Formats: sequence, C-alpha cells, structure tokens
Amino acid sequence: MDMTDTKILEELWLRRTEKTVGTSFSHEQKVEAKLIALDEAWKKFLAQGRNRKLSRTAIYKYDFLRRRMEDFARRQKLNSLSDFNTDALELFQSEFRGSDVTCSKALERLKAFFRAAFLRKWIAENPALALKGPKPKPGATLPFTDDEMKRILDAVEKYPNKAGKTGQDNALRLRAFILVLRYSGMRLGDVATLSTDRLIEQKLQLYTQKTGTPVYCVLRNS
Repeated sequence: MDMTDTKILEELWLRRTEKTVGTSFSHEQKVEAKLIALDEAWKKFLAQGRNRKLSRTAIYKYDFLRRRMEDFARRQKLNSLSDFNTDALELFQSEFRGSDVTCSKALERLKAFFRAAFLRKWIAENPALALKGPKPKPGATLPFTDDEMKRILDAVEKYPNKAGKTGQDNALRLRAFILVLRYSGMRLGDVATLSTDRLIEQKLQLYTQKTGTPVYCVLRNS
C-alpha cells in the first residue's frame, strides 16, 4: 500500500489502540479523556513514530510542528492537550507560513497528532476534524538552466565564514549540498538529513517509497 508517513503513523496508532482495547471506534464517539500535558503527549507521539521506524525526515517535520505548537501554547496560555479546541487550532493554523502544499502537509501532520491523541483517549473528542486547509495548485517545476547553475556555484565561492573569509569549509559544504540537490533530485529536507554512509564512491543509495527497495543514483564528479 502506498501511504505517506502521516497515513502510516495514523494506521499504526489505530492498530495499536484496537489491539489494546479490543475494539475500534469512530471519530464522532466521545471517550473518557485522560488529562495529559501537551509536551508529554508529543513526547509519546514522537517516541511511537521512532519505534515504528518512520523516516528521519518525517520525525523532523513532526518535531518542528511540536516546537511551533508548544510556542503557540505558551503565548496562548494553553497547558494541557485538552485546552486545544477547534477555535484554538484554527488560530494556530493561521500562523502556518509557506506554499499551499507546505500548509496542507502541516495540517495533515496536525490532524494525525490529534487523531492519535483521540485514539489513545488523551482527549474526549477530536477538535482537528473541522479544520480545512488550502487546496494545492499543481504547477510545473523547471530545472535551473546551465547559466543559472553557474551563477549559483559562483556565488558559493563568495560565501564567507564567521571570520569573513570566503572559499572556506562552509563554502565547500554549501557547494556539496547544492550539487547533491542538482544531481540527485532529492528535496531540501532529505539532503539536509542525508548521512555520509549513503554515499558509496560516486553512487548515492536511496530507497523506493512503495517497497523500500534500495536503489542507486550515480552522482556526477564535479
């Protein structure tokens, strides 16, 4: 089954809950909630994701949402998870920044968190059900031209370190980062979390999304 990390996490939480209580229940049913602090709920949610071997990128994105949500809770004086109602979540959602796709994905993760919280009886009802996000508008993404790539790499050589010197280690790391993006087709977040053990000579080890089968991408020697 081809599911995103968000859908996988939701499914795992659902299976674990059904196994624990011996039954399933719908979103509309109310349950007896256990009072739990926001930070404790996130701690358990992220631990479950790590235990289920979600990708580091997925964990990073959920943790980023956690930091934003906890900052929002401090400003709004919300202490426990049950303090969040639909109005509070809509206010939190209004602070999302980025493209329609970025905001839509953030909302998916927020809904996954609250659905998991509801299934674990941390909240009596799911306040995220009523949230609506923007509909992403598909658009063509064109690669950089040769001239644009030349200007990007030329600019890297001028990138200074803390002492104001150019062409140093930071510039070399940035150049490597850009070249991996250019020749692997990977996303920014995936390259940022890429470990060196995935690089075998001039081949980059990747995994297919559906089956997790290892594949290799040959990188240009630049």
